[in-house]
Amino acid sequence: EETLADGGTFGVAELQRVLCRAYDCLYDNRSVSHHMATTLAMMVMTGRGVLVAHIGDSPILQLRPHEGTIFRTSDHSLVAEMVARGDITAEDALQHPQRNIITRCMFVPDRQRRISQATVDMIADVRPGDVFLLCSDGVNGAERGILGPTAYCRRPYAAAEGRTLAAADCRQPRQQYGVDSGGG
Repeated sequence: EETLADGGTFGVAELQRVLCRAYDCLYDNRSVSHHMATTLAMMVMTGRGVLVAHIGDSPILQLRPHEGTIFRTSDHSLVAEMVARGDITAEDALQHPQRNIITRCMFVPDRQRRISQATVDMIADVRPGDVFLLCSDGVNGAERGILGPTAYCRRPYAAAEGRTLAAADCRQPRQQYGVDSGGG
């Protein structure tokens, strides 16, 4: 169990409740979206750092001023598995014709509740100035060009104060309105 910034706790049981609630919402809305699936990207600030959990290909990134991306979740996707096995390179994955096939997602078929397991990481190395970016899949691959070592933040992140920053607060000097995910 992790101690939260407000003194509460968050552990495996709370994570399971969050996931079950999300699946309940999907289940309750299956009549309108019975062929739809979604991904998950979530984070919880704790006394030891930041707990992140994800399902699918919506990455969570930790950005550090003057260093760029120092942490990125591993996608639950066909090409990520191919890269891990050594079948293709990370560069090849960016252009692979099957790069949009995910191997894990949140999906509720009619009258069935199959729950995908979230991948959970605890990030203990959190410093002032670090920014966490929870992405939609529209940002995949973009961090290489947009969120490189020159990414910076106008307001420092203060973990002790429990403040969070919106993605629009973090930009390259030439970037005026944050990351364009290309999603319209």
